Amino acid sequence: MVSVSFLGLWTNDLPGMRRLYVDGYGLDVIRETSSSVWFALDDRAELHLYATSDDYHAFFGTAPVPGLFVDDFNATAAALDRLGVEWLTEIDSADDRQWRHYRAADGNVYEVMGPRLERRPG
Repeated sequence: MVSVSFLGLWTNDLPGMRRLYVDGYGLDVIRETSSSVWFALDDRAELHLYATSDDYHAFFGTAPVPGLFVDDFNATAAALDRLGVEWLTEIDSADDRQWRHYRAADGNVYEVMGPRLERRPG
């Protein structure tokens, strides 16, 4: 199974785009800072808006950043590695998910996300 899990977007008008997604689409805000707003979508997917002042996500560039959720994160990451993607971040995780960003052959940034494997003691 592969599904869309994430969409990251840059915006020059964070308040205006926040209103669009809250008032136009009825999305719930799940996190908000002075430079970003995150929204919950169906099926646990998320849409993130980043203001141009958000330095942490500057590596995204100006194109939308889609994330794909896969059943086997490690196998997919290994396959992407064999294809020669440029990894931009280390593996990060929260709750029961892990993800990593990469630059693909087209020069754009993407995210691969999958279930977080439980750490075994010892």
